[in-house]
Amino acid sequence: MFAKQRVFWAIVILAGIGIAGYRTTSADAQQDVPPLATRWEYQVISQSANTIASKPINQLGKEGWELVTVVPNSGNVHLYFKRPR
Repeated sequence: MFAKQRVFWAIVILAGIGIAGYRTTSADAQQDVPPLATRWEYQVISQSANTIASKPINQLGKEGWELVTVVPNSGNVHLYFKRPR
């Protein structure tokens, strides 16, 4: 009688360990999958450094463009924008 109970509990414990190991492996595998890379499109606007017009910049912002950097160049500035495709 005790031998059957030992066998029964041994099977239950081994099955539990196997299921727990499977769940851990599956969760780890899902975390290792890299997210899809965001694809970007870019736009450059050149303006006079003396008078930077805000209306075109605000319009680009409404369209989802984000100002990334501003590069001065001999009296002008180049504004670099990006947005997801």
